[in-house]
Amino acid sequence: MSMFFISSKIVWALIAPSSLLIICFIFALLCALLQFYKLSRNIFTFSTIIFLLVGATPLTDYAFYYWEKQYKTPKNLNYQDYQGVIVLGGAIDLSESAIQKRVILNDNFARITTLYSLHQQAPELDIIYSGGSGYLLNKTTLREGDLFKDDFLKMPNVAPEKVFSENQSMNTYENALYTRSLYISKFSKDWPNEKPWLLLTSAYHMPRAYAVFRHLGWNITAYPTPYRATPNFWRGFNAKFWDNWMKIDVLAREIIGTIAYKLTDKI
Repeated sequence: MSMFFISSKIVWALIAPSSLLIICFIFALLCALLQFYKLSRNIFTFSTIIFLLVGATPLTDYAFYYWEKQYKTPKNLNYQDYQGVIVLGGAIDLSESAIQKRVILNDNFARITTLYSLHQQAPELDIIYSGGSGYLLNKTTLREGDLFKDDFLKMPNVAPEKVFSENQSMNTYENALYTRSLYISKFSKDWPNEKPWLLLTSAYHMPRAYAVFRHLGWNITAYPTPYRATPNFWRGFNAKFWDNWMKIDVLAREIIGTIAYKLTDKI
């Protein structure tokens, strides 16, 4: 487990928007207990306004939509021009899968359902699923790559020799790095890969993932999953506070992660 991975998990736990909001409310309470009433009131008011703006307005969808639309799913592809598709992990809930002893998908399930659809259209494409475990604390010994491969091979008309997985990666950079090692060992010693691959991941994750893979020499085409946000924003104010705050956390993680990768020469 690299220091970059450990530090990124710890720092993110502190600076995620939802974490910062909780910290602000706690700080406001402490200020009140210490009789700094004006400061407490100002912090509480500011935090409440931010809570409502993010949780009950379309602003989160606006930001999410403009981030996601950087890459669009290509149409009318000639799959004969591609060697295969690389699917990035993050779609399988390892903790729940361990408890229920079956594959349980999370909010990123479209990465796998999109692959199923793509496989039906182009069964000749090789498949690499890249994913180990993203847990800082070892909740389970299960690895996404292993679970995916075992489950996918149960589908009818799937040739085992077309399905590969790597189970060591813990973040996006390691996805690209370890998948490159797998490609060199299983497909060709020549690098970079001459025949391109499709890179399949969530639309919100594609900007960072594509940049990392290109940085490591991959010849790839972005193939993002369907978007989480649509241009039809003004459907009225809503009270989906949890959903909106989770969405802004996801967006912030991608933006901050991209900055961190640039600063550490990973993209």
